[in-house]
Amino acid sequence: MNFDFLPDNLRNILDLVRQVDDGEVVMQNPDWVEFYKFVSRSSLAAYFYPKIKNLSASVPENIQKDFKNAYLFNLIRNTRFINQAKKIFADLFSAGIPVIVLKGMFLAQKVYSDISQRQMADIDVLVQRKDFLRTIEIIKKHGFEDFKEMILENILHENSGVNAVHLRKSGFFNIDLHFSHINDLVVSEVASEEEKLIWTRSQKTDFSGIPIYQLSIEDLLLHVCLHATNHHFLHGVPVRFLFDVSEILRKFGSEIDWTQLIKRSELYKRKNALYLSLYMTSMMTSAKVPEKILAELRPQEDCDDYLKHTCAKMFNNVEYSDPFLQRPYLSELRKADSESSSGIFNKIRLLSSRVFLPVEQMIAKYPVKKKSIKIYYYYGLRFIEIFKNNGFDKTVSFLRSFISGKGRNKQVVIKEEALHSFLMR
Repeated sequence: MNFDFLPDNLRNILDLVRQVDDGEVVMQNPDWVEFYKFVSRSSLAAYFYPKIKNLSASVPENIQKDFKNAYLFNLIRNTRFINQAKKIFADLFSAGIPVIVLKGMFLAQKVYSDISQRQMADIDVLVQRKDFLRTIEIIKKHGFEDFKEMILENILHENSGVNAVHLRKSGFFNIDLHFSHINDLVVSEVASEEEKLIWTRSQKTDFSGIPIYQLSIEDLLLHVCLHATNHHFLHGVPVRFLFDVSEILRKFGSEIDWTQLIKRSELYKRKNALYLSLYMTSMMTSAKVPEKILAELRPQEDCDDYLKHTCAKMFNNVEYSDPFLQRPYLSELRKADSESSSGIFNKIRLLSSRVFLPVEQMIAKYPVKKKSIKIYYYYGLRFIEIFKNNGFDKTVSFLRSFISGKGRNKQVVIKEEALHSFLMR
């Protein structure tokens, strides 16, 4: 399948993206203004600057300047990030706490050819569960604080639904500190064992001279692919992470143990998610995914509809979001929509389950003990926060359409449910 189902103007931009990524533009009269707008929205302007520089003869000077400015801004920003992170990692190393740097900052340092090419919004760090609380205290000494006050021990509960703490510092980047790399991506039966094995498979490296660890190549590629499907394919945000996959393939392609990678995706019950990430990467970038690997991963069922819906979401042609529901609840929502008598009561129950979370999840999100009467206060606070974070008008509008079933595109809900189900197997 190709991009023939997309509008001509968008298809032309995607063709140009791939040609520039490949270093050779054969398109006649490319629309460089629209190209810049697309890659800028996707946080890829800095990534494409060296490639645009090599094509300078065919790219208007004002467009070259826009790319250069994005690149230089990212250089300054990333250098600042790295210098601050280096101090934190040095203190963690001195305390005997091993660290794995995930995603953006690791990729910028070790995978991309230039630290300026990978735009970062925050830093993701993985430590072992036993070191989690001690790591937070060390990071806080550098001026970082929790996004919200909470009882940190509660987060480590196996049913908390949380695997990270978000730490911030005014004027600097945020740190997402994880004690598990798997989040909600892996079925619970293998989560505990994989949390340990990820460290066994990890490799020693350094971060600007500070000893750290890195994921094995297979774990790195799978982690980035699953992050792409979970955050991008399901939530319809830009395509940047496909270029992370692309750069990993370029740098480590010959070293990847594809048999182990596929086995791990099957263990995680995410083989289809791996396929979709690799397939979309082969479509969007100039990176080469071995055809025999795509053939081995390709599902027996026809997945063209899933690919089309994914593209529609990624390129902002379809919007589906609400302040309460997450993808696992879509099948229940669809069932409730189809029930004439008890449907409205099931919707209210479903809505309540998203507002009034299980106790284990509440004590992980708020500074309250499990058996404290104060937990009722935080249930009320959570309800208020939903209105505050999503806007009163938007929340009320959603509640009306949710209960009545009017104003919501049911076909989109059906497609969302189907895509989610496809990616979870």
